[in-house]
Amino acid sequence: MSDLSLGRRLMDRLEALSRFSDDAEGLTRLYLSPSHRRAADAVAGWMRDAGMDVRMDALGTLIGRYAGSANNNRALIVGSHIDTVRNAGKYDGALGVLAAVAAVEVLAQRGERLPLDIDVVAFGDEEGVRFPSTLRGSRGLAGTLDPAALDERDAAGVSVREALAAFGCDPAPDGARSSTSPLAFVEVHIEQGPVLERAGRPVGIVTAINGARRLSVAVQGHAGHA
Repeated sequence: MSDLSLGRRLMDRLEALSRFSDDAEGLTRLYLSPSHRRAADAVAGWMRDAGMDVRMDALGTLIGRYAGSANNNRALIVGSHIDTVRNAGKYDGALGVLAAVAAVEVLAQRGERLPLDIDVVAFGDEEGVRFPSTLRGSRGLAGTLDPAALDERDAAGVSVREALAAFGCDPAPDGARSSTSPLAFVEVHIEQGPVLERAGRPVGIVTAINGARRLSVAVQGHAGHA
């Protein structure tokens, strides 16, 4: 397949994925929602078409494995997330997942195997819109998820544990931990700032990132004009 055809198919898949939304007026795809299920099923199909073995872990992370030529228990993890914020853009997260699928597809078409496994991941809880905390998928894969995070509830009173069960998962933090030793994690992402645009560059490498922390704060007092 030519680079042009591969690029067009990637854009077509991004467009198709953007149609899986909880909101008919825009793109809103929350963790463990019906639209998340439909998106995960579509991505799983594309992973299989690209020659990967596909599974879903205990926290709803979709994992496509392209086995390497050496059985050394080492894996390169590539991917991003398929959940969104409310009224999201169609490339945030999805580009990183589907670009990784496309890269594996090229390897499969050429009959090439690397001396390590490639795990393409599609996390489902990156944005943290539905439940109080977030990053369950990546925390679970790294083995750092606090089991108490499964008991958090959304605005409708549904717990993460209940939502996972309805999604078809067996909610257990240890069930998401990677069984291989990760060599690295690589993520393709759209730019969320002006650096590349100002420099007139099509692509760059991130050298720093902001950490995220969520706090619950109670303020006592009375309302005043200021």
